[in-house]
Amino acid sequence: MNSLRPSRRPTPPLVRLRLLGFGVLSLFIAATVFLFPSAFPSVLQRIGGPIWEGSNIAGGAFQTLGESFRSKYDLIQENRALQQKLADIELQLQGLKIIQEENFELASRKDHEESSPKIVAAVLTRPNVSLYDTLIVDAGERDGIETGARAYAGSDVLIGEVAAVYRTTALIKLFSTPGERTIVQVGTGKIQAEAIGKGAGNFEARLPHGANIVEGDDVVIPGIHPKIFGTVLSIIAGPADPFETILFRGPINPFEIRHVFIGE
Repeated sequence: MNSLRPSRRPTPPLVRLRLLGFGVLSLFIAATVFLFPSAFPSVLQRIGGPIWEGSNIAGGAFQTLGESFRSKYDLIQENRALQQKLADIELQLQGLKIIQEENFELASRKDHEESSPKIVAAVLTRPNVSLYDTLIVDAGERDGIETGARAYAGSDVLIGEVAAVYRTTALIKLFSTPGERTIVQVGTGKIQAEAIGKGAGNFEARLPHGANIVEGDDVVIPGIHPKIFGTVLSIIAGPADPFETILFRGPINPFEIRHVFIGE
């Protein structure tokens, strides 16, 4: 009786060839190491050297790239820090300028109080807050302010009159209030005219042709000691109009007045 044996598949020729080649290569390497032990490291060095060198070059390139990004980031941070320092310095300079202006105003106010009977008052609200072309100041009945008293910005720049007086404050109506009329003299010839307020420190006046008024001429309040009132900005003259319109503006911007002097 025949017993059954497992069948074996024959190894393909290609596989046997590969196994044979691998065996021969192994024997060759073993023989080289055994017969020429000093040559084997140099062979490995020749084979692996270019690979190691390439890896070193790649590593150096990545390191240089990282340092470049890091350097740009540091420059950006340094630039931001310098900009912040510059902004801080500008704020400090602005604060010093404000303090200097306030000290100058206080010194001027003290000198004026000692040499003039006028009452000095601080402006609490200006035309951009109070009624159009009016000021509210911090001096009133207790300080001797009276209705009708004149108000000056500086020692001789007439800007308006006291319209109402309260216990601790007063309301000053500026001459530039729309529709307000004031007698003035215009130009070197002191030609009398009626100035009409147009708002925000602006005026107009009507004069006959041939008055010889030019841009830049002074406009003053008449009197023994004339008070500066404004400066001619432009002249409008129509061919059929016997009069010309003089446009002028006060020397003080009403939106920037901080102190006034009240008196005659």
